[in-house]
Amino acid sequence: MCSIEPPPMSIPPTNDELTCWNAYLEALKQDLIGKCQNIVASCHSSGQHWQALLLKIEEGNKTGYWKVLELYIAIHDFLLDLGQSDVSDSLALSESQKSILQNIHQVLQVAHLTQELLSAEWTPTLSMALPVFETLILKWKMLAATIPELKHFIDLGILKLEEYISQTRKTQLYALAMILNPGQKFSWFNENDPTGEDEKNAQKWILEAVHSKNDDELQTT
Repeated sequence: MCSIEPPPMSIPPTNDELTCWNAYLEALKQDLIGKCQNIVASCHSSGQHWQALLLKIEEGNKTGYWKVLELYIAIHDFLLDLGQSDVSDSLALSESQKSILQNIHQVLQVAHLTQELLSAEWTPTLSMALPVFETLILKWKMLAATIPELKHFIDLGILKLEEYISQTRKTQLYALAMILNPGQKFSWFNENDPTGEDEKNAQKWILEAVHSKNDDELQTT
């Protein structure tokens, strides 16, 4: 964690800024994802636990109480209602831990929605892959600005995506898929290739593909 850069602070940083940043780092060290997994395991540890949690959720649904991550309120109430030794207090999340989990969720949700879009069976995903990844990078950069505490991790994800795009944009299959998509054609290359080199390669590949098809047709006639 020591290599993680802190978010922008005053010069010199105020005590409040340093305290908040140190608390954020400390929460990240506590394996919040693992803690969530333990909470889920506890809720599923017995039929009685599972039924009790379902009852809490159903009660909240009737009153419109639960919203996405706020479902944790139901889990928290469920843990409090049990009041038994088999449910450790260590499963409960503090307010700061919940806030950090919401931040992590925002970052991962963008990638999850990207994956869902590209895996949709009715979508011509190959031609959309690079444009969608570019959008993902843009969204992550926006999140890095609004959640500077997670910028280190977001930047690592962006770096991997940029490496992938750099290699993939030179691949003939991806280029042809985008060119043949009526909604794209050469627009992506025009917007993302300032050198024009990738567009030239794509033009060459599409001409080669057309000539190859014509040659095949001539041979069969």
